[in-house]
Amino acid sequence: MYTHTPYYNMNQYRPHYRSTYKNRFEMGFMSGLLSSVPLPVIIGGVLLVVVIAVIASRKTGPEYVGCYQDGPQRTMPTYHMHPATRDQCREKAKQAKHKYFALQYWPGDGNKETGHCFSSNDLPPEKIDGCQSGGAYPVGGGYQNAVYKTN
Repeated sequence: MYTHTPYYNMNQYRPHYRSTYKNRFEMGFMSGLLSSVPLPVIIGGVLLVVVIAVIASRKTGPEYVGCYQDGPQRTMPTYHMHPATRDQCREKAKQAKHKYFALQYWPGDGNKETGHCFSSNDLPPEKIDGCQSGGAYPVGGGYQNAVYKTN
């Protein structure tokens, strides 16, 4: 005679996983990875990452603030010298204890990386588009200040 059992154990169809591992790394996620890589390679990789991070965090020069309109009544009143490179102008502004410095009118001497050097503790009032001298860093044109932070 055939007997039908209305209730049966569903767990008998599920695969049983016996957990003998202490953590996921022992289960094979990274098992053997670190043990198969020589220690000098691991240390070299870590050092490479640190060196790259240090190089990337270094600034290559003073921070460029932007291009500002100038005029006959100078918006950055302290005039230092001409011709001046960005680094020379920065040093003059530091000596004057100013927060900002600017380079202006690069076509005057034909050198795209020099200009008239001005400095001030205040930013000029009118920011504009421009100051594209074509050199390694911005230098303003006629009545255009390429302004940088001194620090």
